[in-house]
Amino acid sequence: MDLKTLICIVLACLPAIIWSYVFLNRRDKNFKTYLWIFLGGTLTVFPILGYQLLYSNTVGQTSYDFVGPLREVLSPNMWYVVLYSFVGITEEFIKFMIVKITDKKNPEIITTLADSLKLGILAALGFAFSENIIYFVRIWSRHGFDGLVGPFIFRSIFTVCAHLIFSGIFAYYYGISKFARDFIDFEKWKGEKVTIVDYYKFRRK
Repeated sequence: MDLKTLICIVLACLPAIIWSYVFLNRRDKNFKTYLWIFLGGTLTVFPILGYQLLYSNTVGQTSYDFVGPLREVLSPNMWYVVLYSFVGITEEFIKFMIVKITDKKNPEIITTLADSLKLGILAALGFAFSENIIYFVRIWSRHGFDGLVGPFIFRSIFTVCAHLIFSGIFAYYYGISKFARDFIDFEKWKGEKVTIVDYYKFRRK
């Protein structure tokens, strides 16, 4: 590993540490499990890299940007559809699978909606950490270290925060689905007539 990559890893660690400090309690009894979820989240970047590598080998280009060139042949609206279909949805689905697999193996970890949110945030932080390393190395190679300052600040604040928000949304609704029976019981407590079919419909929704 060269010095440039090592520095980029350290830079990518900074926002991950700061954001985790904001959201997590280090005295939490599940802290070790949370660390493993973060590490699992770091691996979710590889399917996206697989997309890029497949594109590069298919079209014979050295650039891994498989979405950008589509700007030239697609309308702006279609380009955004392709961008979010191939990149955004894939990212969120993979991060979601980290949360779901963890919950299936350790159902006692998610006992509240807050716990579900923590898992989603950790998976997002792991993904953002790996993604930042890749972006930082590429930007430094193309524009030098001075050209990295602006992207580092922007990605550390806004991009990482965006990942946390997106993953927090799916984690919140995943928590609701896990505790669907509690919500249904509350409706019954209020005097609403709720059937088992309504319960399954609510959980799927």
